[in-house]
Order: sequence, then structure tokens, then C-alpha cells
Amino acid sequence: MTKQNMPASDAPRLKFFPISFFAMVMGLSGFALATAPFEKAMGMTNLLSMILLWVAGGFFALYVLAYLFKTLLHRDSVMAEWHHPVKISFFPAITISMLLLAVGCEHIAPVISKTLWWIAAPLNLLATLMILTKWIKQDHFKMLHMGPVWFIPVVGNVIAPIAGVGIAPMELNWFLFSVGLMFWIILLPIIMNRLFFHEPVPEFLLPSLFIFIAPPAVAFLAFTNLTMNALSPFAIFLYDAALFFFMLMLFQIGRLSKLPFTLSWWAYSFPVAAITTATYKYGTLSGTGWFTSLGNTLYILLAALIVFLLLRTLMAMMKKKICVEGH
Repeated sequence: MTKQNMPASDAPRLKFFPISFFAMVMGLSGFALATAPFEKAMGMTNLLSMILLWVAGGFFALYVLAYLFKTLLHRDSVMAEWHHPVKISFFPAITISMLLLAVGCEHIAPVISKTLWWIAAPLNLLATLMILTKWIKQDHFKMLHMGPVWFIPVVGNVIAPIAGVGIAPMELNWFLFSVGLMFWIILLPIIMNRLFFHEPVPEFLLPSLFIFIAPPAVAFLAFTNLTMNALSPFAIFLYDAALFFFMLMLFQIGRLSKLPFTLSWWAYSFPVAAITTATYKYGTLSGTGWFTSLGNTLYILLAALIVFLLLRTLMAMMKKKICVEGH
């Protein structure tokens, strides 16, 4: 299909298909992964988590196809996102989504899991190197551009060992984990400095504050995989850091609830899914039933959040407020 024979109503909408849409896939994939331990806690079969995983995979395939057409037909728009100081951080959401799908397929479709992992992990590392190079080049980045979305390109590497322990050499898994954890440690004080002492985060990016929850929660899942499910003091530190950031975000709900809906609201989904899955695993490793109960509570919250976000996104699409200029 060429730009000339594409229906007039489709080409402009495709031009404004945002790279940030892949945050939705991350949220749906995280929801599917969090559903598996919920099913186990409830004594259910894994049918629901499998259905949700296929739904997430379907959205991923659809979005990849849409963004591929956008790249072919509107390369200037794609390049504008690549050079944008905030939007560039969402490009690795594509490979991170693949890694999450690889985790979900690990036991039900090992071949698919390995294929996704070996494609996504190297590409994610490549994206990390490319984006870090742009940050170092420093031709148009300012402190006001910095926010929690900057965790995505570099800290996303810690996701790889969650499935990679059974797929790739341990040295490679430890390397990817080390890269991600190192940049969480580096970026966290810088981003906090920006929040405490510089201009307020623009309203449409405020939901991204929830991303603070994700790095330590995912790092906990990866580290316990790498250490053969040992609940070490460092693992406890990672989980407690994630739990604290979740508590901190609860104190922001009053302000966040007053914001108009935008696609950035999907930034709520994956971090909540990550702390939910981490809580279930902490409960399993510690043998403390209280954490399983907390996991169930977080899962109900996550499920309600996903349904709410899907409905609001559908409503926005029906009103043509998505994939239009300025959104």
C-alpha cells in the first residue's frame, strides 16, 4: 500500500500514531504476567493469563505493523519522535514489550520465547547504546526534558534476565542486569534533583511518575532469578524500594485524578503490574501469607486499572482524540 492509494482518512491518522502507544503493550503484557501468580494463589488454571498474553501479543503485532507503515509513509514523523528529547525514550518500549512476551511464553511456547528474547535483548542493548550516545552528544537536551521516562531506555535491560536465565548464558544475563541496575542508580538522583529543584513536570507527563516503581520491582524479579530464588538482603532492598515508591505514588493520586485523560495514563499500568508480580514472588520466597494477600489486593487494583484505561482509550478513539496532531 502506498501513500497515494491509502484512504484519505487513514494516512493522517497513521502519521500521528505515537511511539508511546507501546506503553500500552507493556501494561497489557505486565497484566498477563501478574495474572499467572494470581491464578496460582486462587487455585485456578492458567487459562486467563494465556488469553491475556495472546491479547497483549495481538496488540503488539498490530502496533508494530502500524508503526512500520508509519516509518515507510511518514519517515519525517518517525525521525521527529527519534530526535524528540522525551519521545525518544519510548522506542525501547518495543523491545521491552518483546522481552515481556518472552517471559510469558517461557513455559507454554519455549521456542517463541527464545526467538523473542534473542531478537529483543540485543536490540534493546543497541537502543540503549544509541540513546545514551544522543544524551552524551547533548545538542538539545535540557533539565526540563528529564523525567522518569528516561528510565525506559537503559533500565529496561534488567527485564532480560527474567526469561533469559533459561535461554542465554549467565554471563550475558548478569551483564544486562548490571547495565540496567547501574543506570537506575545513576539516573535516580538526577531525576529526583530535577523534580525537587527545577520546573514542575508538565501535567500530561505526571502519570510517568509511576515509572519510579518499575525499576526496583523488575530488578527484584530479575535478581532473584539470577540468584536461584534466594531472598537475599539485596533482593529485599530492591522489593522494599519498589514498595516505597508505590506508597509514594499513592500520595500523588489526588493531583493525578484531576488530569484530563491522555495516552500517558498508560504509564500507570506496567509499574503497578511489576509491583504486583514482585509482591507475589516475595510472598512465595518468604513463605509469608501476608504478601500473597497484598498481591491479591494489588492484582484487583491492577485489573480495575487496565479495564479503566482500555475504556478511556476506546472512548478517546471514538471521539478521534488519539492519533491526531498535538496528541
